[in-house]
Amino acid sequence: MRTLIITRGAPGSGESTWIKKMGLENYTLSADSIRLLVESPIIVPDKKHRVISQKNDNYVWTLLFELLEKRMSNGEFVVVDATHSRSSDFSR
Repeated sequence: MRTLIITRGAPGSGESTWIKKMGLENYTLSADSIRLLVESPIIVPDKKHRVISQKNDNYVWTLLFELLEKRMSNGEFVVVDATHSRSSDFSR
């Protein structure tokens, strides 16, 4: 059965925590996880901590949608973990 769950919420509001709590990690495609595969965290000098780079966003989202298409064509259950803060985020 083909099922798609899309998380939506402000950054840090608990989307990934909910996925983990529900045991859905193996079914999840996460933009942040893909970003970390593409590029290691970067240190922001004025904040003195590491952040996930957003500079490869086009590539990250292209890859995420290719993976999503493959999983959906297999009839899989899929969770997409991202903030989806704008309505336009759903248009693709």
